[in-house]
Amino acid sequence: TRRSSDLIILGKRTYDHIMANWGWPYAKVPVFVLSDQPLKSKPPKGEVHVAAGSIKDILEQAKSKTGKDIWIGGGAHVTQEFLRQGLADELIVTIVPVLIGEGIRLFGQIDQQTLKLAQVRQFDMGVVQLQYGFRLPQNNPPVPLV
Repeated sequence: TRRSSDLIILGKRTYDHIMANWGWPYAKVPVFVLSDQPLKSKPPKGEVHVAAGSIKDILEQAKSKTGKDIWIGGGAHVTQEFLRQGLADELIVTIVPVLIGEGIRLFGQIDQQTLKLAQVRQFDMGVVQLQYGFRLPQNNPPVPLV
């Protein structure tokens, strides 16, 4: 999860949504925002980097910065790309009981994968988090996804 991560990767729309709705919760951990354009606003505290290029190259940049646990905080397109390229060793799905009626499919069009439920956590206000593990291809580095 983000609390145990050494670096966070976010898509630009997820970054903008967080900044517009909740303020910046990641002041204590470096964040890479995937974008080929500068950010319109920067958080008041924290280390934020704009990263452009291939997902694999960005992951290598992130690993060279921390060398440790990297959390993919979304959005859906970012998560889908990490899954398509086999760059994840864990998948954590957090369900927030709010019906929005539209949006991007979390997994999109990816190959079928076998998941094994590792943990279920329940939080206040009906939030549930499902943690899954799945088999990692031999030559790809692991990255937790949320």
